[in-house]
Amino acid sequence: MNNQVKLIDADKLRIWLAKRMHHPRIYGDPFKCVLDAMLNGEFDPDTPPVPTIKPGDKVYHKRFKAQGKVKKISASGKRAYVVWFDGYVPSYVSLDSLEVVE
Repeated sequence: MNNQVKLIDADKLRIWLAKRMHHPRIYGDPFKCVLDAMLNGEFDPDTPPVPTIKPGDKVYHKRFKAQGKVKKISASGKRAYVVWFDGYVPSYVSLDSLEVVE
């Protein structure tokens, strides 16, 4: 038995419905149309982007203007544990707040 949660992208559903709401006779039973589209994967969420920051990368914190080195990425893939060169305490920070430094 597969207990994995199946999600849909609400924006894709909204756009799909908006395109069809002006022509109800063309598309037939609305419930069946939505169900068929769902089963065909038309509303499946896009695959999230793979983070480009990885352990060992030198990074720059955009807000605090500090540089450091990534030691590990959190299990969620949204945060990095960084050891800072500027004397700050090592910490987990959001990947969105970091840039890779060459």
